[in-house]
Amino acid sequence: MSWREFQLRKAGYEREQLKEWERTRMIAYWAGMDGGFDGKKTTIEKFIPLKGDRFKPKVSDEHRESFNKAMQDYKNKVNGN
Repeated sequence: MSWREFQLRKAGYEREQLKEWERTRMIAYWAGMDGGFDGKKTTIEKFIPLKGDRFKPKVSDEHRESFNKAMQDYKNKVNGN
């Protein structure tokens, strides 16, 4: 088996594992909603996070502005402006 074939096989295996975990998560989520927790308060992504899930960053606007200002100051210092 060549390196490329191995990489393709590995990617396929990881994709299948992710699908299996998505199925497991969905079954557990629906079973939990049956009597364990309120589904309106807990999303399926927060219930069991998986590799493919995307989350919004929890950074406030003040922190973002502070970081951008510090980064701009650093760039100015490095570039000599």
